Amino acid sequence: MATPKKTKTAKVTAAEVAAQVIETPESTIIPVEIVAETPAPVVEYDVIPADGLPAPVEPAVTFEPVYDIPAVPVTIPEPAPVSHADNVSGEILVLSLDAVFPDPDQPRKTFDRVSLVETGNNIRENGQLVPIRVSLNPDIPGQYLLEDGERRYQACRIANIPTIRAIVVPKSTGAERLVKQMSANTGVPLLPMETANGYHRLTQSGWSEERIAKTFGVSKATVELDLMLCNCQKPIQDAVDRGFSKSVARRLSTIAEPSKQMGAFQRAETCLNDKKKMAAVDAYLAHVAQTTIFNNLKETTDGDKTLARKAWGSLKSGFFAFKNTPFAKTKDDGLVLIGAMKSQAHRIELEATAKDMIKTAQKILSDLESYTAAVEQSKPVKAA
Repeated sequence: MATPKKTKTAKVTAAEVAAQVIETPESTIIPVEIVAETPAPVVEYDVIPADGLPAPVEPAVTFEPVYDIPAVPVTIPEPAPVSHADNVSGEILVLSLDAVFPDPDQPRKTFDRVSLVETGNNIRENGQLVPIRVSLNPDIPGQYLLEDGERRYQACRIANIPTIRAIVVPKSTGAERLVKQMSANTGVPLLPMETANGYHRLTQSGWSEERIAKTFGVSKATVELDLMLCNCQKPIQDAVDRGFSKSVARRLSTIAEPSKQMGAFQRAETCLNDKKKMAAVDAYLAHVAQTTIFNNLKETTDGDKTLARKAWGSLKSGFFAFKNTPFAKTKDDGLVLIGAMKSQAHRIELEATAKDMIKTAQKILSDLESYTAAVEQSKPVKAA
């Protein structure tokens, strides 16, 4: 009985098996066990000889095992809604001109309309190159307060431009905003009183004159002189902005009484140069001092003053007549006068008159000193 041929079973991949048989050179039919593919490396075999299975070829690459790690869900938060009040990112916005309101405390109070018309026409033709700076009005949503750029704002309003380009910035404090507005380079300098009043507002905010001088790059003396202008009456301040001498205005600022200050200003305003203006101020103050002193003599009438002037004229004439006599030029002039008296009664009268004259002369000298002191006290301190 013939011994049946032994069959051998080989494990191969499904990719190598086109059919479930493999032919050997001797056409030996070998049953094949099909194994499902796994992530493990595929092992390739040489051609299977008839006498058995060959040794497998070692794989050149070793794969790491793959673990089934569950995915962690990631929650992406929804973006927070943009608040209108927080829009201070510095981006340029286009705002309605009606939503922007000027700063009532703006130091610049005077704007040249001709210049504003030219600026408005330029913005209409070429666009607004430099945006204004605004801050949000904390009290009224949708409204903005000007921080910087009021000339551009006024120019757009005159030119009937409905919108304006603006950068929204955080609202600054009063002193900080004032410094920015005074330091803004608009090409048109502030008027003298605009600068002086700006310095005055900073001093009211607690700023020292040294800090103001350092901030604006001027000397402390300049700040002090400009602050003196704030003591002038409003018509004098307006005249300074029109070109009236600041030196004379500072001289007027030392006059405490408003009526006297305005009177001196009206006198000075008629003069042509500063020297004559200063002299006019001094003359006016001397006149006021004299008038004040004499007005205190309420019981003295104009008729009394006229008689006093005539008596003084007679006394002065008699004195000069006496001084011009030949004997008055000698050292014994008093003895000559005494010897001229015809009786003892005349000599007693001469003595009494001389004493009265000395007493009156001393009183006149004392009154003259008081008058001079009053005039000097009423004069303002001279300023540079």
